Amino acid sequence: MPVDTSYAITITMSDDTTNRLVDEGFYLYGFKAVNSSTGGGKPLVWFVTNDYATTTDITWHEEYQAYTSRREIVPQGAITGINSYDIALGQTLTVDNVSGTGSVGGSPDSSRYITVDNDTVRPFTSGLAQLNHVAAGQAAKATPLAAFPLHGRNLDFFTPVEKVLLMFATAVIETSTVVEQAFGPGLLIDLTGAAQREVTYDVDHGWGPSKPNWTTPVDSLSLLTPLLIQQDRSLPTPA
Repeated sequence: MPVDTSYAITITMSDDTTNRLVDEGFYLYGFKAVNSSTGGGKPLVWFVTNDYATTTDITWHEEYQAYTSRREIVPQGAITGINSYDIALGQTLTVDNVSGTGSVGGSPDSSRYITVDNDTVRPFTSGLAQLNHVAAGQAAKATPLAAFPLHGRNLDFFTPVEKVLLMFATAVIETSTVVEQAFGPGLLIDLTGAAQREVTYDVDHGWGPSKPNWTTPVDSLSLLTPLLIQQDRSLPTPA
Protein backbone atom coordinates (compact mmCIF):
# COMPACT_ATOMS: atom_id res chain seq x y z
CA MET A 1 0.00 0.00 0.00
CA PRO A 2 1.27 3.53 -0.62
CA VAL A 3 2.83 5.21 2.37
CA ASP A 4 0.65 8.30 1.91
CA THR A 5 -2.54 6.39 2.77
CA SER A 6 -3.76 8.01 5.98
CA TYR A 7 -6.45 7.45 8.60
CA ALA A 8 -8.04 9.75 11.17
CA ILE A 9 -10.33 9.58 14.18
CA THR A 10 -11.86 12.79 15.52
CA ILE A 11 -13.08 12.87 19.13
CA THR A 12 -15.59 15.60 20.02
CA MET A 13 -16.40 16.51 23.63
CA SER A 14 -18.29 19.28 25.39
CA ASP A 15 -16.51 22.00 27.34
CA ASP A 16 -17.81 20.49 30.58
CA THR A 17 -16.49 17.00 29.83
CA THR A 18 -13.14 18.36 28.67
CA ASN A 19 -12.75 20.50 31.80
CA ARG A 20 -13.65 17.63 34.11
CA LEU A 21 -11.28 15.20 32.42
CA VAL A 22 -8.41 17.68 32.66
CA ASP A 23 -9.19 18.69 36.25
CA GLU A 24 -9.46 15.07 37.39
CA GLY A 25 -6.26 13.93 35.72
CA PHE A 26 -7.55 11.68 32.94
CA TYR A 27 -5.35 10.42 30.11
CA LEU A 28 -6.43 9.36 26.64
CA TYR A 29 -5.12 5.91 25.67
CA GLY A 30 -5.00 4.23 22.29
CA PHE A 31 -4.47 0.62 21.21
CA LYS A 32 -4.35 -0.79 17.67
CA ALA A 33 -5.20 -4.28 16.42
CA VAL A 34 -2.77 -6.66 14.69
CA ASN A 35 -3.18 -9.89 12.73
CA SER A 36 -0.47 -12.52 13.20
CA SER A 37 0.30 -16.12 12.37
CA THR A 38 1.66 -16.56 15.89
CA GLY A 39 -0.28 -17.24 19.08
CA GLY A 40 0.59 -15.75 22.45
CA GLY A 41 0.42 -12.13 21.35
CA LYS A 42 -0.52 -9.36 23.79
CA PRO A 43 -1.70 -5.80 23.10
CA LEU A 44 0.53 -2.86 24.00
CA VAL A 45 -0.34 0.76 24.75
CA TRP A 46 0.06 2.46 21.36
CA PHE A 47 -0.22 6.02 22.65
CA VAL A 48 -1.09 7.94 25.80
CA THR A 49 -1.65 11.68 26.10
CA ASN A 50 -3.23 14.31 28.31
CA ASP A 51 -3.03 16.82 25.45
CA TYR A 52 -6.67 16.58 24.36
CA ALA A 53 -9.35 19.22 23.81
CA THR A 54 -12.99 19.62 22.79
CA THR A 55 -11.87 18.38 19.38
CA THR A 56 -8.97 15.93 19.22
CA ASP A 57 -7.62 14.39 16.03
CA ILE A 58 -5.74 11.10 15.95
CA THR A 59 -4.03 10.40 12.65
CA TRP A 60 -1.74 7.72 11.29
CA HIS A 61 -0.33 6.54 7.99
CA GLU A 62 0.44 3.14 6.52
CA GLU A 63 4.07 3.42 7.54
CA TYR A 64 5.37 0.51 9.60
CA GLN A 65 8.35 -0.77 11.47
CA ALA A 66 9.16 -4.34 12.45
CA TYR A 67 10.86 -4.67 15.81
CA THR A 68 12.59 -7.15 18.08
CA SER A 69 13.28 -6.98 21.80
CA ARG A 70 14.99 -9.24 24.30
CA ARG A 71 12.33 -8.37 26.88
CA GLU A 72 9.90 -11.14 27.75
CA ILE A 73 6.13 -10.68 27.46
CA VAL A 74 4.79 -10.40 31.00
CA PRO A 75 1.56 -8.83 32.32
CA GLN A 76 1.99 -5.07 32.80
CA GLY A 77 5.59 -5.32 31.64
CA ALA A 78 7.10 -2.80 29.24
CA ILE A 79 8.67 -3.92 25.97
CA THR A 80 11.87 -1.88 25.91
CA GLY A 81 15.30 -2.19 24.33
CA ILE A 82 13.74 -2.25 20.88
CA ASN A 83 15.54 -2.74 17.57
CA SER A 84 13.17 -1.32 14.95
CA TYR A 85 13.38 -1.13 11.17
CA ASP A 86 11.27 0.61 8.54
CA ILE A 87 9.41 -2.05 6.58
CA ALA A 88 6.53 -2.48 4.13
CA LEU A 89 4.04 -5.24 3.48
CA GLY A 90 5.76 -7.95 1.48
CA GLN A 91 9.17 -7.35 3.06
CA THR A 92 11.14 -9.43 5.57
CA LEU A 93 13.20 -8.42 8.59
CA THR A 94 15.91 -11.07 8.92
CA VAL A 95 17.32 -11.20 12.45
CA ASP A 96 20.92 -12.40 12.21
CA ASN A 97 22.44 -11.45 15.56
CA VAL A 98 21.67 -12.55 19.12
CA SER A 99 21.26 -8.86 19.98
CA GLY A 100 18.10 -8.87 17.85
CA THR A 101 19.48 -6.73 15.04
CA GLY A 102 19.10 -7.54 11.37
CA SER A 103 18.24 -6.17 7.96
CA VAL A 104 15.17 -5.69 5.77
CA GLY A 105 14.90 -7.22 2.31
CA GLY A 106 12.35 -8.09 -0.33
CA SER A 107 10.04 -6.05 -2.52
CA PRO A 108 6.99 -4.24 -1.13
CA ASP A 109 3.71 -5.98 -1.96
CA SER A 110 0.49 -4.79 -0.31
CA SER A 111 -1.16 -8.20 -0.79
CA ARG A 112 1.31 -9.94 1.51
CA TYR A 113 2.41 -10.06 5.12
CA ILE A 114 5.32 -8.45 6.92
CA THR A 115 7.71 -11.23 7.95
CA VAL A 116 10.20 -11.40 10.82
CA ASP A 117 12.66 -14.25 10.24
CA ASN A 118 14.82 -15.26 13.21
CA ASP A 119 18.04 -16.80 11.89
CA THR A 120 19.46 -17.19 15.40
CA VAL A 121 18.71 -19.73 18.13
CA ARG A 122 17.85 -16.99 20.63
CA PRO A 123 14.17 -16.25 21.29
CA PHE A 124 12.92 -12.68 21.04
CA THR A 125 9.76 -10.64 21.34
CA SER A 126 8.68 -9.19 18.00
CA GLY A 127 5.88 -7.28 16.34
CA LEU A 128 4.87 -4.22 14.35
CA ALA A 129 5.24 -0.58 15.29
CA GLN A 130 3.28 2.18 13.58
CA LEU A 131 3.47 5.94 13.41
CA ASN A 132 0.74 7.94 15.12
CA HIS A 133 0.06 11.61 15.63
CA VAL A 134 -2.15 12.66 18.54
CA ALA A 135 -3.03 16.29 19.27
CA ALA A 136 -1.60 19.42 17.72
CA GLY A 137 2.09 20.12 18.10
CA GLN A 138 3.13 16.51 18.73
CA ALA A 139 5.54 14.85 16.34
CA ALA A 140 4.47 11.59 14.75
CA LYS A 141 6.01 8.67 16.58
CA ALA A 142 6.28 4.95 15.80
CA THR A 143 5.42 2.81 18.80
CA PRO A 144 4.78 -0.95 19.05
CA LEU A 145 1.20 -2.19 18.64
CA ALA A 146 1.53 -5.63 20.21
CA ALA A 147 4.11 -8.15 21.39
CA PHE A 148 4.51 -11.70 20.07
CA PRO A 149 6.96 -14.51 20.84
CA LEU A 150 9.59 -15.12 18.16
CA HIS A 151 11.35 -18.42 18.74
CA GLY A 152 14.78 -19.35 17.45
CA ARG A 153 14.89 -20.40 13.79
CA ASN A 154 11.24 -19.38 13.38
CA LEU A 155 9.14 -16.91 11.43
CA ASP A 156 6.44 -14.49 12.54
CA PHE A 157 4.01 -13.05 9.97
CA PHE A 158 2.06 -9.82 10.61
CA THR A 159 -0.51 -7.59 8.97
CA PRO A 160 -1.91 -4.40 10.51
CA VAL A 161 -5.64 -4.20 11.22
CA GLU A 162 -7.43 -0.85 11.00
CA LYS A 163 -9.18 -1.11 14.35
CA VAL A 164 -8.36 1.29 17.18
CA LEU A 165 -9.46 1.13 20.82
CA LEU A 166 -9.75 4.45 22.65
CA MET A 167 -10.07 4.80 26.41
CA PHE A 168 -9.99 7.56 29.03
CA ALA A 169 -8.56 6.63 32.44
CA THR A 170 -6.67 8.14 35.37
CA ALA A 171 -4.16 5.28 35.52
CA VAL A 172 -0.65 6.21 34.40
CA ILE A 173 0.66 3.55 31.98
CA GLU A 174 3.51 4.11 29.54
CA THR A 175 3.48 3.26 25.86
CA SER A 176 4.74 -0.23 24.90
CA THR A 177 3.30 -1.69 28.12
CA VAL A 178 1.44 -5.01 28.03
CA VAL A 179 -2.23 -4.46 28.94
CA GLU A 180 -4.66 -7.40 29.00
CA GLN A 181 -7.76 -5.78 30.56
CA ALA A 182 -9.52 -2.48 29.97
CA PHE A 183 -8.84 -0.07 32.82
CA GLY A 184 -11.62 2.31 31.81
CA PRO A 185 -14.63 2.41 29.47
CA GLY A 186 -13.50 2.26 25.85
CA LEU A 187 -14.68 2.20 22.27
CA LEU A 188 -13.32 -0.09 19.55
CA ILE A 189 -13.48 1.74 16.22
CA ASP A 190 -13.29 -0.14 12.92
CA LEU A 191 -11.83 1.82 10.00
CA THR A 192 -11.89 -1.07 7.54
CA GLY A 193 -12.80 0.50 4.21
CA ALA A 194 -12.95 4.00 5.71
CA ALA A 195 -10.25 6.62 6.10
CA GLN A 196 -11.98 8.69 8.79
CA ARG A 197 -14.36 8.22 11.72
CA GLU A 198 -15.97 10.70 14.12
CA VAL A 199 -16.81 9.76 17.71
CA THR A 200 -17.96 11.55 20.84
CA TYR A 201 -17.21 11.19 24.53
CA ASP A 202 -19.14 12.30 27.62
CA VAL A 203 -17.59 11.85 31.05
CA ASP A 204 -20.85 10.45 32.49
CA HIS A 205 -22.52 8.81 29.49
CA GLY A 206 -19.45 7.40 27.77
CA TRP A 207 -18.59 6.96 24.11
CA GLY A 208 -20.75 7.47 21.08
CA PRO A 209 -22.08 6.68 18.62
CA SER A 210 -23.02 3.23 19.92
CA LYS A 211 -25.28 2.08 17.07
CA PRO A 212 -23.07 1.96 13.94
CA ASN A 213 -21.61 -1.39 12.95
CA TRP A 214 -18.14 0.16 13.07
CA THR A 215 -18.13 0.77 16.84
CA THR A 216 -18.02 -1.71 19.73
CA PRO A 217 -18.37 -0.43 23.31
CA VAL A 218 -15.77 -1.94 25.65
CA ASP A 219 -16.59 -2.13 29.35
CA SER A 220 -14.02 -1.63 32.09
CA LEU A 221 -12.16 -4.88 32.93
CA SER A 222 -13.02 -6.40 29.54
CA LEU A 223 -10.31 -8.66 28.11
CA LEU A 224 -8.44 -6.81 25.37
CA THR A 225 -6.53 -9.62 23.69
CA PRO A 226 -9.59 -11.10 21.89
CA LEU A 227 -10.45 -7.61 20.61
CA LEU A 228 -7.01 -6.55 19.42
CA ILE A 229 -5.06 -9.71 18.56
CA GLN A 230 -6.22 -11.67 15.54
CA GLN A 231 -4.54 -14.97 14.73
CA ASP A 232 -4.44 -16.30 11.17
CA ARG A 233 -3.10 -19.85 11.09
CA SER A 234 -3.00 -20.00 7.28
CA LEU A 235 0.65 -19.08 6.85
CA PRO A 236 1.50 -17.13 3.70
CA THR A 237 4.41 -17.76 1.41
CA PRO A 238 7.48 -16.19 3.06
CA ALA A 239 8.37 -12.80 1.60
